[in-house]
Amino acid sequence: VLHMFNAGSRESRSHASVTVTGPQDTVLWRQRVRLQAAGGRETSERLEPIVLSKPGQYVITAVSGAKRAELTLAALRDHSDVPSPKSSPFGAHGGANKAARRAGLSQFRDVSGLTWRWIERKRSQWRYDERVNTYAQHVANGFTCCATLADAPRWAALPGSNVVPADLHEWRRYVRRVITDFAPNVDIWEVWNEPDLKQTFVQHPDKYLAILKATREIQQQADPHSQLAGLCAAGVTDRAFQWMEQEMKLGALQYMDLLAWHPYYHKRPEDGYYLALQRVNKLMDQYGGRKPMIFTEFGTGGVSDWALHIPWTADGWRKYDEGEQAQLLVRQCVLGLAEGAVKLYWYKWAEERIQTGPDTFGLVRADTYATPKLALIAYNQLVWQLEAASLPPTRLTMPAHTQWGYAFDTPQGPVHVLWDVEGQSFVPWPPHTRVLDLWGNVLAHAEHITLSPAPVYVIAM
Repeated sequence: VLHMFNAGSRESRSHASVTVTGPQDTVLWRQRVRLQAAGGRETSERLEPIVLSKPGQYVITAVSGAKRAELTLAALRDHSDVPSPKSSPFGAHGGANKAARRAGLSQFRDVSGLTWRWIERKRSQWRYDERVNTYAQHVANGFTCCATLADAPRWAALPGSNVVPADLHEWRRYVRRVITDFAPNVDIWEVWNEPDLKQTFVQHPDKYLAILKATREIQQQADPHSQLAGLCAAGVTDRAFQWMEQEMKLGALQYMDLLAWHPYYHKRPEDGYYLALQRVNKLMDQYGGRKPMIFTEFGTGGVSDWALHIPWTADGWRKYDEGEQAQLLVRQCVLGLAEGAVKLYWYKWAEERIQTGPDTFGLVRADTYATPKLALIAYNQLVWQLEAASLPPTRLTMPAHTQWGYAFDTPQGPVHVLWDVEGQSFVPWPPHTRVLDLWGNVLAHAEHITLSPAPVYVIAM
């Protein structure tokens, strides 16, 4: 419904042009509307209903004279009535809510809620607030939880370190209390968040190892059905690799089930990101054997409104729009799963308005409606296709070196994910297959499939 309010004393007339644009920038509907209102009154015109029949982003634009209004809507497949397997790898940082569940996300990581400095600010005064009930509700809503253990309170920290425990006995007491109380609702315990950025751990890697080993002993006693994740280095940098290698040399891999990592990478992932995944696997092979990886944070920003955007350092050097972010999300996820990742927590669920403008990492916009970005629509389709797939997938031999492809085994049959990092190209393929675009719409094809940086899904019929 289009409304006009006339605040003047005389009758007012106005014309508005309303346009609805759908996926692939297709104009679905256009109408010119005449509005007429008496002084001090409101008038409205009911428009023809439009069915959003395809997954993707829709934009409704109304223009009247020099005034312009725009509303963005997103059409996704509703996943809320479909239970996700606990083995599903797909989640988001800060995304344990109904909207995320409807989109199909089922993995949740809490990085700060159970940290020591938050829940025991004074010795023996435990402050859980509603966290026990909150975690239970997350599980009831279909989420699997990963919780971080970290950060000593001031009274228990090493002088000058702020958060590194001074006494291992006190750390053990904290860990035992938290794991015991939250065991029913936590599947993965992560030991520290980005410890490679803490000078005490960098200069004395044995201190982190002692914390990891102590946590492992307690976790095995108090919650043996859970898994323990360690290392959790920040970024794809030499510093991160040096930190991980230091700890692996000391024997850290024997005290964890999963290797946690934050492989942020803001360029073409088939280059440095892919090589970094292989580098970590080689380190594990060298120092004790491979562990499955979990990316408790990773991601790339996508600007949803350039008019509001003010560059800031966490954007990285390359600025992407929403469509590019969606493509990179799928490619980063597929490459990660192919190289041994089993849980993926995209950073993050929602954009935030900060002093330098909205950050760009989120899956939903920092607007009144938390509008899903294109990245969430693409993530939604990725979940539908691959949440029950066996891991890792098999890499395909492609005709051109710029083409990438992986085959996933799923309960419904094989699903192939294909793309070309450089631009448009073609790959021969049997005609009796369904080809879906990044959002899940069926694409026409004959004996060749058109590839681009936007991955497509190829499914046998």
